[in-house]
Amino acid sequence: FLRWRLSPESGGLSPVAYDGDAIVGSVFSFSHSLRVNGTVYPVALYAGFTVESSSRRVALPLIQRLRQENDERGIAYGIGMVLDDPNSASYRFWTKYAEAYPQNFQFVFRGGYWAKFLGPHAMARAGIQAWERMANRALGPLMRFTPFKYNPNVRLYRPSDLDRCAEMLATYTSNFDWAMVWQK
Repeated sequence: FLRWRLSPESGGLSPVAYDGDAIVGSVFSFSHSLRVNGTVYPVALYAGFTVESSSRRVALPLIQRLRQENDERGIAYGIGMVLDDPNSASYRFWTKYAEAYPQNFQFVFRGGYWAKFLGPHAMARAGIQAWERMANRALGPLMRFTPFKYNPNVRLYRPSDLDRCAEMLATYTSNFDWAMVWQK
């Protein structure tokens, strides 16, 4: 996925920071289009901003380089997701960044996500905090009882589905003030 999205042909961009010969920070930027009130803008979708804790000093220069590169490419907005856990390093970093550089960064809205882990025992072993490991061990076996079972009307995507999927996206997002523009 990353090779495809970050190739020069895709318009992807990934500045990296070095300490000697070692990479100590990176951020991924994927080009896309966003429609805002009927006008389409070039945007960048940001993901994977990572900096070694021993090299925190490269975080700001890395973000500045990304902003500069995208500005030179005519990118109007950069969009990313920040975990909303106040204890996470990313939340603390971006909150402080927003306070220091309000002209550069703004939280647009709070969001959330839902995930069903298909391998709860693997997730229990990978839990960072003890409560996560215990909850996965206790509740993981119940996941197999959650809906839904096999449905003959649901199948995997086929390349011949692309036109209909693009048509549905365009139709269902046509009245949104903000919507990603998906191209075939």
